Amino acid sequence: MTQSHGDVLTDIPVLIVGAGPVGLSAAILLARLGIRSLVIERHPSTTDHPKARGFFTRTMEILRPWDVEAQIRANALPSGAFRFIWVETLAGREIGRVEAPRRDVPGPHSPTYVCMAAQDAFEAVLRDHALTYPQIDLRFSTELTTFVQDASRVVTTLRNRDTGETLAARSAWLIAADGASSRTRETLGIRMLGPGEIDHNINIHFRAELAPWVRHRPAAGYISARGNGTLLWAHGTDRWLIVRPFHPAHGENPESFTLERCLEIARRAVGIDDLKVELINLAFWTRTAEVAETFRKGRVFLAGDAAHRFPPTGGFGANSGIQDVHNLAWKLAGVLQGWAGESILVSRRDGTMSERSGVLVAIVANSFGAGAAVATRYLADAADPITLAAIRFGGGVLCLLPLVLMLPVRWPPRQDWPAVAGLGFMFFGVFFIFYNMAFGFTTVARGALALSTLPLITMVIAALLGVEALSTRKTAGVLVAMLGVTVALASGLRDAPVDAWRGDLIMGAAVACAALYNVFSRSYINRSSPLGFVTAGMAVGGGILVGFAVLSGGIAQIARFHVGQTWAALYLAAGGGALNFYLWVLALQRASPTRVTNTMAVVPLVGGLLAAILLAEPITFNLAIGLVAVVAGIWLATMEGQSLRPRHRLRGGEAHWLPAVLRAYERLIIASPPMSRKGQDLPGWQQPAHGRCTLES
Repeated sequence: MTQSHGDVLTDIPVLIVGAGPVGLSAAILLARLGIRSLVIERHPSTTDHPKARGFFTRTMEILRPWDVEAQIRANALPSGAFRFIWVETLAGREIGRVEAPRRDVPGPHSPTYVCMAAQDAFEAVLRDHALTYPQIDLRFSTELTTFVQDASRVVTTLRNRDTGETLAARSAWLIAADGASSRTRETLGIRMLGPGEIDHNINIHFRAELAPWVRHRPAAGYISARGNGTLLWAHGTDRWLIVRPFHPAHGENPESFTLERCLEIARRAVGIDDLKVELINLAFWTRTAEVAETFRKGRVFLAGDAAHRFPPTGGFGANSGIQDVHNLAWKLAGVLQGWAGESILVSRRDGTMSERSGVLVAIVANSFGAGAAVATRYLADAADPITLAAIRFGGGVLCLLPLVLMLPVRWPPRQDWPAVAGLGFMFFGVFFIFYNMAFGFTTVARGALALSTLPLITMVIAALLGVEALSTRKTAGVLVAMLGVTVALASGLRDAPVDAWRGDLIMGAAVACAALYNVFSRSYINRSSPLGFVTAGMAVGGGILVGFAVLSGGIAQIARFHVGQTWAALYLAAGGGALNFYLWVLALQRASPTRVTNTMAVVPLVGGLLAAILLAEPITFNLAIGLVAVVAGIWLATMEGQSLRPRHRLRGGEAHWLPAVLRAYERLIIASPPMSRKGQDLPGWQQPAHGRCTLES
């Protein structure tokens, strides 16, 4: 049994988030193998909306040993009715029909066959069956609020939505079956690949007795020629679903579908003006076709719509999700019972890029940033700070544009535009204005030391917001890296001007801007792509800086550059702007904000080495010792709790142009052995509606 110690649940082999068809199936499959699970569902019960309505032969084969097939078929469309009929209206003339090739009867290759049952009835049967297993602890009105994982367990915080009480839980594994809008997947930073929005639709679920028009010709759906939507069977002859597109670009929105309008749509589809109709509920959803770039991160697995979102045509959503967990359950049982090793859990879609390689990308990014610092110092006497920032980011956008045009780029969705613009303004505009202002009051050494607090500030903000957990090793790594910077810059710290405190405060404000950008960016990166996100944000910040530079005479300053300064400016735009921050955003997508920002400690050190090579500045003993400390700090913060199988290379169009050295380093790092170690959403539906209304006319 699950052990409870005060407000902590322990000894949970598998925590399942979501009690839809996938989550419930996972729990039942595990229970039948003797594995206990805790299943949580944020809604008060299973769905009351007939989302999926068809379950394939293979799905019914999986369910057949559970002895629930008869109960499911009792609420299903009768055998032989798997057809679609085109009509003017339901009560009007029939135009034609499409008959399926007898898929809903037993065939020569299986003892069972397709079942046309609505998801609400299907889930209710699975829920009742799950409650018969002592191995399943099923809790409704309970949501997952936060979770962290290490090499041996997942620690979660659960909240009862009725009482507000919170509870900690510790499990060996976690299955995220929390639907198309999976919060678990978003927290893990796993992005979806594929077209994010195809179209927008509304489901109108209503009750009306239509037996006179359907009893003699039962069908899965009746398609109206008058554009009133597709009328889909839900239950018996009195519960129906109308699926109809709507167009936000033309001013339509959910508020446009009032009670009166929905009842009128239903009556027009049937063709009876005075038909008695009761509206049950509505669901607004977005058709998508996406798959997660990885189905596993550490001890967390994605399943069902959390892993892949299909258009509803064909009914692949619930069916593929049930088959996901059918494949996963026996493997988890093998690992938990000791007759299989964890390698059995590895699939070709696990861990396309580990956190360690994300940190490597950040280090490479900061190496370009260090070069930008040297270029900035070289140009400091030829242009003012705003003009230099405008060159870096205005020019950086121009360097990114050819890549944007040549590569398949996913731009931030429309609803994210204000946030992406705000983050771009804060980071590429405000941060670098503060950054350059700070050096007007303080020395390079003090400014660099103040900037080295960025990982610490990022770690604290991320912990306060629940983005990542504080840990002893991670904190130690950050502090050791900061110590390395302090040692490297020790001589410069003694020579501070009188007003250095002003520069420290301004640099502190710059650090706060950068920390907020690092913490908040990840979810927006995952809903777009690194290249699309950084180009959009840099365009906003760079555009503002270019405007300031033009007004302050920056164009005239640039026109006076000699050949060496021109080359430095080109590097500042291409290396210090475009490449530096594309790699930075790519790293933020792959690794936690603290681990990424901790690599910034290499900037003053690599900058010192480059300055020694290019500007003939001396290399001090302190610089060498500091470099060792920084490397040690990054290693401490990065090597904690790695459990992905790091064997895959970067994928996708944007990765092909990364420097060859980066790909070589990536192969080197991720060739190392791994360390020990409901959703109520419709298939592909991102905005489900819940709750019952019983309004009659």
